[in-house]
Amino acid sequence: LRTALADRVPLIFEGTQLYGPDVENEGAEDGAEVFLGDGAIVLLDPRDEGGQVGIYELRFYTEDAGSESPVRSMPIGPKMVLKQLPREQAELDDDEAPAVSFQLSCKGGGPRHTLAFSDSSRAAEFQRDFHV
Repeated sequence: LRTALADRVPLIFEGTQLYGPDVENEGAEDGAEVFLGDGAIVLLDPRDEGGQVGIYELRFYTEDAGSESPVRSMPIGPKMVLKQLPREQAELDDDEAPAVSFQLSCKGGGPRHTLAFSDSSRAAEFQRDFHV
Protein backbone atom coordinates (compact mmCIF):
# COMPACT_ATOMS: atom_id res chain seq x y z
CA LEU A 1 0.00 0.00 0.00
CA ARG A 2 2.76 2.43 0.90
CA THR A 3 4.36 2.03 -2.53
CA ALA A 4 1.09 2.10 -4.47
CA LEU A 5 -0.02 5.32 -2.71
CA ALA A 6 3.36 7.04 -2.31
CA ASP A 7 2.21 10.19 -4.15
CA ARG A 8 -0.58 10.72 -1.56
CA VAL A 9 1.54 10.47 1.66
CA PRO A 10 -0.49 7.61 3.19
CA LEU A 11 -0.96 6.97 6.90
CA ILE A 12 -1.60 3.23 7.14
CA PHE A 13 -3.28 1.53 10.11
CA GLU A 14 -3.10 -2.24 9.79
CA GLY A 15 -4.86 -4.80 11.97
CA THR A 16 -8.32 -3.31 11.55
CA GLN A 17 -11.77 -4.59 10.72
CA LEU A 18 -14.45 -2.62 8.94
CA TYR A 19 -18.20 -2.98 9.38
CA GLY A 20 -20.69 -0.97 7.38
CA PRO A 21 -23.88 -0.94 5.33
CA ASP A 22 -24.49 -3.86 2.99
CA VAL A 23 -24.68 -1.92 -0.29
CA GLU A 24 -24.70 -5.08 -2.42
CA ASN A 25 -27.83 -6.57 -0.83
CA GLU A 26 -30.94 -4.57 -1.72
CA GLY A 27 -33.03 -6.45 0.84
CA ALA A 28 -30.77 -5.53 3.76
CA GLU A 29 -32.28 -3.61 6.66
CA ASP A 30 -31.58 0.11 6.75
CA GLY A 31 -28.84 0.78 9.27
CA ALA A 32 -27.75 -2.88 9.48
CA GLU A 33 -23.99 -3.30 9.54
CA VAL A 34 -22.15 -6.23 8.00
CA PHE A 35 -18.52 -7.31 8.25
CA LEU A 36 -16.67 -5.86 5.25
CA GLY A 37 -13.22 -7.31 5.94
CA ASP A 38 -9.90 -7.47 7.75
CA GLY A 39 -7.21 -5.16 6.52
CA ALA A 40 -5.87 -1.63 6.74
CA ILE A 41 -7.35 1.82 7.06
CA VAL A 42 -5.50 4.42 5.01
CA LEU A 43 -5.71 8.19 5.51
CA LEU A 44 -4.66 10.13 2.42
CA ASP A 45 -3.67 13.75 1.97
CA PRO A 46 -5.23 15.58 -0.98
CA ARG A 47 -3.51 15.44 -4.34
CA ASP A 48 -1.43 18.52 -5.13
CA GLU A 49 -3.72 20.41 -7.49
CA GLY A 50 -1.78 23.63 -8.02
CA GLY A 51 -2.77 25.58 -4.93
CA GLN A 52 -6.37 24.32 -4.82
CA VAL A 53 -7.68 22.95 -1.53
CA GLY A 54 -8.12 19.21 -2.01
CA ILE A 55 -10.08 16.47 -0.32
CA TYR A 56 -8.67 14.28 2.43
CA GLU A 57 -9.74 10.67 2.08
CA LEU A 58 -10.21 7.53 4.17
CA ARG A 59 -9.86 4.18 2.40
CA PHE A 60 -10.15 0.62 3.61
CA TYR A 61 -8.17 -2.13 1.91
CA THR A 62 -8.65 -5.83 2.69
CA GLU A 63 -5.95 -8.44 2.82
CA ASP A 64 -7.79 -10.39 0.09
CA ALA A 65 -8.15 -7.54 -2.41
CA GLY A 66 -4.71 -6.03 -1.75
CA SER A 67 -3.77 -2.55 -2.90
CA GLU A 68 -5.59 -2.75 -6.24
CA SER A 69 -8.84 -1.22 -5.06
CA PRO A 70 -10.29 -0.25 -1.68
CA VAL A 71 -13.38 -1.95 -0.27
CA ARG A 72 -14.60 1.49 0.87
CA SER A 73 -13.45 5.02 0.13
CA MET A 74 -14.90 8.17 1.66
CA PRO A 75 -13.99 11.84 1.80
CA ILE A 76 -13.05 13.26 5.18
CA GLY A 77 -14.62 16.61 5.93
CA PRO A 78 -15.69 18.83 8.81
CA LYS A 79 -19.03 17.01 9.14
CA MET A 80 -17.39 13.63 9.80
CA VAL A 81 -17.78 12.39 13.38
CA LEU A 82 -15.49 9.78 14.95
CA LYS A 83 -16.87 8.43 18.23
CA GLN A 84 -15.16 5.81 20.39
CA LEU A 85 -17.51 2.97 21.32
CA PRO A 86 -17.57 1.15 24.66
CA ARG A 87 -15.56 -2.08 24.62
CA GLU A 88 -17.71 -5.18 24.29
CA GLN A 89 -16.65 -8.25 26.20
CA ALA A 90 -16.13 -11.39 24.09
CA GLU A 91 -18.53 -14.24 24.88
CA LEU A 92 -15.71 -16.52 26.07
CA ASP A 93 -13.62 -13.71 27.57
CA ASP A 94 -10.62 -14.78 25.48
CA ASP A 95 -9.72 -11.29 24.24
CA GLU A 96 -11.13 -11.84 20.74
CA ALA A 97 -13.15 -8.66 21.03
CA PRO A 98 -11.48 -5.62 19.43
CA ALA A 99 -9.32 -3.53 21.75
CA VAL A 100 -10.92 -0.29 20.50
CA SER A 101 -13.81 0.45 18.15
CA PHE A 102 -14.98 3.72 16.63
CA GLN A 103 -18.17 4.68 14.88
CA LEU A 104 -17.62 6.90 11.85
CA SER A 105 -20.61 8.89 10.68
CA CYS A 106 -21.57 12.17 9.09
CA LYS A 107 -23.56 14.90 10.85
CA GLY A 108 -26.98 15.08 9.29
CA GLY A 109 -27.19 11.41 8.26
CA GLY A 110 -25.64 9.05 5.81
CA PRO A 111 -24.08 5.62 6.19
CA ARG A 112 -22.30 4.69 9.41
CA HIS A 113 -19.24 2.50 9.64
CA THR A 114 -17.56 0.80 12.59
CA LEU A 115 -13.77 0.61 12.65
CA ALA A 116 -12.38 -2.06 15.00
CA PHE A 117 -8.72 -2.09 16.05
CA SER A 118 -6.94 -5.06 17.61
CA ASP A 119 -4.23 -2.79 19.05
CA SER A 120 -5.17 0.09 21.35
CA SER A 121 -2.03 2.11 20.58
CA ARG A 122 -2.74 1.95 16.81
CA ALA A 123 -6.32 3.00 17.55
CA ALA A 124 -5.02 6.03 19.52
CA GLU A 125 -2.70 6.97 16.64
CA PHE A 126 -5.59 6.72 14.18
CA GLN A 127 -7.84 8.85 16.39
CA ARG A 128 -5.13 11.51 16.71
CA ASP A 129 -4.35 11.57 12.97
CA PHE A 130 -8.02 11.57 11.98
CA HIS A 131 -8.67 14.73 13.98
CA VAL A 132 -5.62 16.63 12.74
